[in-house]
Amino acid sequence: MSSTNASPQAGTPEDAATPTAGTLAGDTARSTGALALRRVRLSGRPYRAMLEGYVCRRLALSPRHKPADAQLLDAIIATADHRFAYVAFLTERCQRGREDADSLRRAAAEAPADPPANDGTDASGDAAATAPTAGEALYRRWLAGLHLEYGHKLAERMRAVLALLHAAEQAHAWVFGAGRIEHPVTGAALTPLPEQFQGLPLAVLQTLLLLEPPRQAALVPVAGSDIGTDSPEPTTPAAGDPNEISPRPADAYNPALLLTLQQLQGVLAVHRGGSGTSRFRIGLKDLGPALAQDEQLAPLVRRAPALLAGAALDAVEAIAAGSEAAPDAPGLQPSRQPDWPLFEALAPLLDALVTTLSDSEPVAARWAALRETAMRRLSAEDEALEQAARADLRLPVLSLLATWYLPSAQVTGDSISSRITADPVAGNKLAGCLSTRGYAYQLQGGLHTAIADYSAAVVLAEAIRDAFNIGGGESAWATIYRVELARALQNRGAAHASNGDSAAAMADYVGAIELLEDIRYELIATGGEGAWEIPYRNFLAGTLCNRGCTHIENGNFILAIADLGEAITLREGVRDTLIASDCCAVGSISYLNDLAVARSIRGSAHQSNGDLPSAIIDYDAAVQIEEDIRNVLVKYGGESAWTINYRRDYAATRSNRGLAHARNREIARAISDHDTAIRITEGIRDTLIEGGGDAAWSIPQQDDLALAYQNRAFGHELNGNFACAGADYSVAISIHEGIRDFLIAAGGEDAWSIQYRRNLAVLRCGLANVHRANGELTLAIPYYDEAIRLFEGIRAAQVATSGEAALSIPYSNEFATVRRNRGVAHWNNGDLAAAIADFDAAIQLGQDIRDALLAASGEAAWPAPLRVDLAGTHSARAHALGAARGRADFAAAAEIAAWLRAEGHAQDAAQVQEWCTSVLLHWGSGAVLSTLREQNPRVFWLLHVVVAPIWLILLPIALLVRAVRWLRRRSG
Repeated sequence: MSSTNASPQAGTPEDAATPTAGTLAGDTARSTGALALRRVRLSGRPYRAMLEGYVCRRLALSPRHKPADAQLLDAIIATADHRFAYVAFLTERCQRGREDADSLRRAAAEAPADPPANDGTDASGDAAATAPTAGEALYRRWLAGLHLEYGHKLAERMRAVLALLHAAEQAHAWVFGAGRIEHPVTGAALTPLPEQFQGLPLAVLQTLLLLEPPRQAALVPVAGSDIGTDSPEPTTPAAGDPNEISPRPADAYNPALLLTLQQLQGVLAVHRGGSGTSRFRIGLKDLGPALAQDEQLAPLVRRAPALLAGAALDAVEAIAAGSEAAPDAPGLQPSRQPDWPLFEALAPLLDALVTTLSDSEPVAARWAALRETAMRRLSAEDEALEQAARADLRLPVLSLLATWYLPSAQVTGDSISSRITADPVAGNKLAGCLSTRGYAYQLQGGLHTAIADYSAAVVLAEAIRDAFNIGGGESAWATIYRVELARALQNRGAAHASNGDSAAAMADYVGAIELLEDIRYELIATGGEGAWEIPYRNFLAGTLCNRGCTHIENGNFILAIADLGEAITLREGVRDTLIASDCCAVGSISYLNDLAVARSIRGSAHQSNGDLPSAIIDYDAAVQIEEDIRNVLVKYGGESAWTINYRRDYAATRSNRGLAHARNREIARAISDHDTAIRITEGIRDTLIEGGGDAAWSIPQQDDLALAYQNRAFGHELNGNFACAGADYSVAISIHEGIRDFLIAAGGEDAWSIQYRRNLAVLRCGLANVHRANGELTLAIPYYDEAIRLFEGIRAAQVATSGEAALSIPYSNEFATVRRNRGVAHWNNGDLAAAIADFDAAIQLGQDIRDALLAASGEAAWPAPLRVDLAGTHSARAHALGAARGRADFAAAAEIAAWLRAEGHAQDAAQVQEWCTSVLLHWGSGAVLSTLREQNPRVFWLLHVVVAPIWLILLPIALLVRAVRWLRRRSG
């Protein structure tokens, strides 16, 4: 029930390789599964009936009663080749009086005679790409007559919109075709763009067309148009905040642009997914070739790629200039930078626009000069977003960087492995980019996607290593490349640990530690102790901390304490070095915070091992360091300088210390710590949601708040305040059910990781304990049932992942606790058979834990808390079985109590002895004396020597009193 703060070490000594953002096509953290495509026979009667119904409704036709209406209906469908988007376009033109049956029949006569016999449609009903071209004569006629139909100015804007959208769609197709850069593990396209072109945003179109927004924000949208209605509402900037830029109001668009798009609404498709303004693309297939053949549009189509590239480079220059003007200041969040929408829409298309479509040497030269500047700016932006804990915004930034580190396949003509071998610097930066993006995915709850990115980083780093080993031997493999491989291994290990695969996590940690130890020895051997720089020391300490957390999960608390002790020694050395050099930079504060995190994790290891005094000492030290950090940052930089990551670590330490105080029966101190942890964590939540909506509050941060409420509930429960405990458990359960629903909706059942399933199971057990303590057995047992079902699911998932049938030590002990507590509830409810079955299962789990630990590391490896839990289960079964059958369980509990007393665990021994005494009292005086004679014969005979004479004196007196009373009743 404690947090270990075992987050991956996202920063490394070589953080120049900051990754990009966005989603991987086909492998996204927010993927809702593949879209089921419905195959439709276009010449089939059901599909034609749907088309006929649409046309008849739009044009108010009655084909059964009016032959002219039937002719018009047949002409529209025949001309459109049964394609829905084209049918909609022709229907609108007929509705406006621009076409009739005769003109459509003339266009249909130039089309193929037969419609496609069997073709697919997408979800919207549009024909698949294999459908034959039809009606191009009508396209050309419509384009040639734009100025006659709409007027010269409106026609000019319509042509400009069509040319820009056509160029953007061509560039998008190049990114997923000839210029595709594939993910090294999943094979998906390594780009922030979705595979289906969604179009250009409304605001970007306005900028590209050099149209100014209206001066007033109260512009009424054009009648009959739904353009812009899904944009965010205008907001007012916070007073005195120079970084705050209010979103563009939904109706703050140039009326000429709105009119243009309204006139093109039969030609364009509108995408309204996600947040922000609508996106527009050309909705009519085969319109592109007609655009290039039109006499007035052809020059625009040729110039459009260069115009798009130039606009994107203008945005790059503006954003870079903003960062260079104040290099020491944190950047604006991307969503609040005025040039960011244009950059976000066009930057992923730059390579295609520059190298393939624009054919402009000045544009190419300008992009070559700006490329490195743009990368540096994005890296700085990512660092600012990391400080703001905005993983949701980091993903697009990191994906964009990843696509820029390596040239496209069309440019180089070889595979990604060959490219990174030829350019190891770029390959190493790409590896670092993917590793950092994996961490951002992990914060969003996408563990499987995170592991894919970490694995890709490992593959790239190992390919670089192999290339150096072949070309120049092990010595040619420089430190910067080794560090990147170690970072990828460490972060992947943390993701495996969160997913319950401790074996894979341990293997990755061991590999990372070996690399970092090799770096340590080589640097010291060549340049002395000073050559082993502080970042490398801290990195090794962080990896040891993470391996220590995995040892805790495996129940190896002694090994965990050893790893954490070494990590603390390294970080204390870093602290002493910084103090000796009088270093007061912000970076030194981060190192001090890392020391506090290591002390906090070791406190958790001591607590799990039953050493509460040592745990509280470590927690106190961590709290002191973190409070000093807070005071310094707030004093010199204001409240905002105490960043979210520092607040999160401090809240976790306070929550963990509160749990230790609760187990030490210092309830007032425990509740105080928990209250502080909840207040800080809720402040983090409010800050993030206010700045970026619900998506900004990441899954691990939600888990932090649930854990803080859970730990406070445990303190209330120990204090007998069951009402408050139940309320806190309910809040925590609500948070975790939200996490479950979000992850399953985003990525299916597998996306709901083992860590979060376990947390929900423990919470349900806690609420069930509260109901049982209140005598509400009918409410308690269903919660126990649900917790047990979750643990069984965890075991099945673990078998599927690693092939191990047994749960890890902490999971097994928690599972045993749930079975024991449900057994008590069944027994109190009068169901002895169900109670004994649960006690048997719980004891078997406890004995399996004991056997595994004793076999691995000897008697000392079986810690006091786990012994106490097993003793509690033996006591409960002895209680239920009675004096006749429960003596073996009583003896097992008494043996554990004796060991606890001998080893100095007085409080735990007293707890187990209390349970044993309760069992004896339940059995009765005869059972007490019989058990006492078997367990402690000396005390038994001493009682006989003392009690027998007293009994011989008191017995005659008692008989005399009874006789006197009898005589009085007789005489009365």
